[in-house]
Amino acid sequence: NMFKKLAKPLNLLILCLVVILVASFAASTVQNSFFSVKVDKVMFETANGELSGLLYMPRGVDADNPAPAVITTHGYLNNKEMQEIAAIELSNRGYVVLAFDMYDHGDSVWETPAQFQFFVQAVYDAVQYMYDQDYVLKDAAGNGMIGVSGHSMGGFSATAAVILDEMDFATSGIRKIATMLSVGSDFRYIWIVADPISYMGPRSAGVVAAHYDQFFFDNVTPGSEGSVRYKDFVLDPVGVAFLGLDPGDAGLPSTYFQEAGGQRVIFTPDETHPQNTWSLETGKDTVEFFETAFEFQFNKAGLDGLESYGITTGTTGQTWWLKEAFTLIALLALITMIFPLFAL
Repeated sequence: NMFKKLAKPLNLLILCLVVILVASFAASTVQNSFFSVKVDKVMFETANGELSGLLYMPRGVDADNPAPAVITTHGYLNNKEMQEIAAIELSNRGYVVLAFDMYDHGDSVWETPAQFQFFVQAVYDAVQYMYDQDYVLKDAAGNGMIGVSGHSMGGFSATAAVILDEMDFATSGIRKIATMLSVGSDFRYIWIVADPISYMGPRSAGVVAAHYDQFFFDNVTPGSEGSVRYKDFVLDPVGVAFLGLDPGDAGLPSTYFQEAGGQRVIFTPDETHPQNTWSLETGKDTVEFFETAFEFQFNKAGLDGLESYGITTGTTGQTWWLKEAFTLIALLALITMIFPLFAL
């Protein structure tokens, strides 16, 4: 009789364990693009502390077969796992991707006491690490075929990295960063130099400026409608200046403008600020941006096309959301386990 009472909760417990294992395996399979990408945790020392990240290495990429790389990071009070759209989708197409924890976030350590300055150096410190890796592609002059990206605070850090890279170029003659996509961050709030837009130089630079971003891209005076209101960065004076247009001109979304020998583009999805991190539209913009931007930079550098370096082009289908779905199933099964455990 006692065994009969135990059978039902025991069976439910076993079922939950099976669901957790199967769903977790499926999630990891999506993360490694069905075993075509090797995902490893890395930690490396920097001049300012220690950075931790996940390195997504497509199979076949090595010192003899280098590939362009993308470094991506998260917003304030988040961690590297929040950058799975860029990490999964770009590595699935053949780019090397480093998704890392900002200093004082996740497993990264900030050893410099200056308050709230960790984001200024973070992406550029990661660039130094990736540039030194022999599997990361450089052109004949030593310029890095590296892209940087980030959401919110991570977007500010990616912009700061370009500024620092341009400063270093003045003495080294080498640009380590070729492309930059800032997601959910506004040039108005970059205070490390007076005119951050002028430091973009001949790179390909883009901004994802959501129409309903709560914090940035204001082109109207805040009013009774609150912070979540329609904004259009391509009409904003700062957005217009970024595109290289004259004051009073109107830009166009998802349109590449030529400026300073490089490219400028603004994407304006119908999203709020946090939606950028779980958006198929932002995912599509990210994939298309790095494909267009690297093709442009490769052509300028005299390199062969992306396909010759193992990069898949012309596709915008996304699988990252499957990892989130399988993870949710595993989490629900884990919570459900509470009931048979109590019964037992």
